[in-house]
Amino acid sequence: MKRIILFFLTIFFVVACSSSEEPSPDAKQSILLLTKSATPGQIVISQATDKPVVTSASMIRVGNVDVQVFAGDSNQVLFIMPVIASGNVLVDYSGIGINKQLDLTVGAYTTITDPVAVANAFSTELDAVSQKLQAYVDDPIIQLDPAYIEVLKQQKQVVKENFAKLTAEEQLKLAYMLQSITPNESEFRLDEPDPGNYRVTSSSDAGEEIYRTGKSFVKSMIAGSASLFLGTQLAMLPSPLLYDKVAAAACMATSVGFFVKAHTEAQRVAQLKGVAEKILEEFSSNRVGAVSPGGRQAAEDENVFNQDKAKVLTLNGEYRTLVKTDAASSVAFFATTFMYLAKMQEAYNTILATTNKIKSWFLGTGPSLPVYKDPVKTQAAKKELPLPSGKVTFKNISDARIQLSATPAAAGKFNLVATSTTATGLQDKPFSFDVVFTDSNLGVLLTKKVTATYRPTQPHTISLVDGNNQEGEPGKVLAKPLKVKVVDADGNALKDIEVEWTVKSGNGTLSAAKTITNAQGMAEVTWKMHQSPAADQTVEATVKKGDGTIVSGAPVTFKATLGIVVRLINGSPWKLTSYVVGGEEQFNFKDLGNKTCYPAGVYDKTRFVEGTFSFSSSTLAINIKSEKHTYNCNSGSFDKSYNNDGSGAHQWKIDKGTGKLILMNNGQEEAWLAITLISDTKIRFSGTAGRGEDEVGFSFEVEE
Repeated sequence: MKRIILFFLTIFFVVACSSSEEPSPDAKQSILLLTKSATPGQIVISQATDKPVVTSASMIRVGNVDVQVFAGDSNQVLFIMPVIASGNVLVDYSGIGINKQLDLTVGAYTTITDPVAVANAFSTELDAVSQKLQAYVDDPIIQLDPAYIEVLKQQKQVVKENFAKLTAEEQLKLAYMLQSITPNESEFRLDEPDPGNYRVTSSSDAGEEIYRTGKSFVKSMIAGSASLFLGTQLAMLPSPLLYDKVAAAACMATSVGFFVKAHTEAQRVAQLKGVAEKILEEFSSNRVGAVSPGGRQAAEDENVFNQDKAKVLTLNGEYRTLVKTDAASSVAFFATTFMYLAKMQEAYNTILATTNKIKSWFLGTGPSLPVYKDPVKTQAAKKELPLPSGKVTFKNISDARIQLSATPAAAGKFNLVATSTTATGLQDKPFSFDVVFTDSNLGVLLTKKVTATYRPTQPHTISLVDGNNQEGEPGKVLAKPLKVKVVDADGNALKDIEVEWTVKSGNGTLSAAKTITNAQGMAEVTWKMHQSPAADQTVEATVKKGDGTIVSGAPVTFKATLGIVVRLINGSPWKLTSYVVGGEEQFNFKDLGNKTCYPAGVYDKTRFVEGTFSFSSSTLAINIKSEKHTYNCNSGSFDKSYNNDGSGAHQWKIDKGTGKLILMNNGQEEAWLAITLISDTKIRFSGTAGRGEDEVGFSFEVEE
C-alpha cells in the first residue's frame, strides 16, 4: 500500500486521539495539524481544541484550492490532500469557524498521467488481497466467513465499473486517492499456525507471541481507520455525487480488507495462551509440588544439588487466554487491546451500514457482512508451556554460603549449578530459592519458592599413593610418610576431606589421628615404630561420606617390616630349612665312599636333619644336627648315628653398600650372601663362601 506516510501519521493520529492530554485552549492555537506533510490523495488529519462545526457543505482552503472537510472522532478534522504543486502551503480553517492558518508541506510526488492505470492497479491489488484472504477461509482455526471476501469484491466491482463514468478531473482526483489507500497484498499473508497454541511464529515465548499479535491487531485497526472514516463520511453526504459514491466504495473495499485482517488477529489474540498465571517446575521427571491422584512422594534426590554439578530444572508456565474481565486491567497491553476490540465492534457496525448503503446505490442486492462475533471468551482456556529463559531469574537464596548459577538449555530448561567456597563439612544443607518470572509487557510477575538440598561434593574413592611396605627400626619414624589420595566419582581430586588413620597392629604411633587432604587430594601422616614392635605392623586409612558410609577403597592398609638386622635378631632362633654347598643340598643324603665288605652300590651316607640359626648383635650361632648312616659288614645293614658336628659360631654383619650378609671367622670375611625375603616369615641367603680355589657356592634358608 502506497501509504507509508499515511500509516505512521494515522498511528500518531490514534495515539494523539486516545491521549488524555488535549492541546492548550489558547485562542491562537485552536487547531493544529497532526499531519505535517502529505501528497495528493492522502488523508490529512487536524486536531481542534474544541469540537468544530462541520457539515456536509463545510469547506476549507488549502493553498488556493477549496477542499471539503469531514468530522472525525475527538475533535478531529479530516480532508483529502488536493492535487497541488510540491512545497509549503497554508491551510485556512476559517471555513469551519476557526480563524487559523497552518503551514502544511506538500511532499514530492510523481504526477499521475494515466488515472485508468492507477484504478486498474487498485483493482488488481484488491484481487490479490482477496486471494490471500481465501487462506483465512480454509484455515481450520480462523475459518473466515467467505462473505467478507464477497463484500470486498463487491466494493471493488463498484469502483471498477463506475470509474470510467467519472469526468477526467474526477478520475485524476480519485486516482491520487486510490494510490494512497491501495493495500499491499503481502501484508495479508497468513502464517502457518501451531494448533497446539495457535501461534503464527516460531517464537518460544508465549507471552511475547500474544503481545506481538496484539500489537499487529492494533496496527491493522489503525491502518484501516482513516479510509473507514473517509468512506463513511462520503456515504453520509446528503446528496452524494457519483464521485463521492465511487470514492466511498474504494475506501470501504480497503477498510473491509483491513477489518478482516484485524478481526483475524483479534481471534488469534483471543485464542493464544500467553498470559502466565503459575510457575510449574520439574527436577528430573518429577514435578515438585505436583501431586498425582492419591498423592506422590518426591523421588529421592530429585531436588538435591550436588556441588558444582549441573542439575536440569524444567520450568513451565500455566498460560491462559484473554478473558472479558481483562478489559478492566490497568496494564497498557490489555487496556489498548480491549479499547480496539471495542472499536472493532464499532467499525463492524459502520462497515455494515456503509457497504449496505453503497450496495443499494449500485447493486440493489448482494452479500452482506456476517454477524459479528466477539472473539474474547468469558472463561479462559489454559495450557502448560515452557517459560522463556529471558524472563526467568533466580533470587533470594536462603543460605548465603551457597551460590546458584543458571544457564538456559532447551526450551523451558535450565542447567542449575550450586556451589560454595565457605560451607564446611560433607553433610547435606537444606536451602531454598525463588524462581521469578517477569513479563513486563503483560504486567505479569510470578514467584515460586523452591526448596532444595545442597550436597557438598562427596568423596568416592581413597587410594594408596606412597609409604607402604617400608622397613623400620624400633622407636624410629619410617623414612617415608604414609600417603593417600581422595577423589570424587569423576576422578577429580578433593580438597579438605578428612582422613582417619588407625594403627591396627604393631603398637606404633602416628603423627595425627586425622588429616585433611590438600588441593591435590593428598593426605599423609608419619609412622613411628614401637620400641618393642611385634612382627606384624599395619596402619589403616579411612574416609567417610556425609552419611557416614565409607568410600570405595577404604580402608587403605599400610604394612611395615622391621629392618633386616632387627628381624634377624628378633626372629631368632630361626629354623634352618635348606643348606646348599657347591650345589648339593645338605638336607639330602650324601654318599661318603666304599668299604671292602660293601656290596656293590652301597655307601656310607650323611645328611642334615635339623638346625637353627640364632643371630645376636654380632654373632651367628649355628646349631645343626646331622644324621649318619654307616654300613655294618657283620650285620649287613646300616648303623645310624647323630651328632652336632655342623655347629659353630661366626661373626656377622650387613654390608651397608650391598645389603649382603657377611659371615666372618676371627674377623676374616669368609661368606658373602645376598638376602631375599621369600615371605613375611621366610628368608633366603645365597652367594659364595671361601676364597680362591676354596670358593664355593653357598646358600641357606631359614624360617621363623
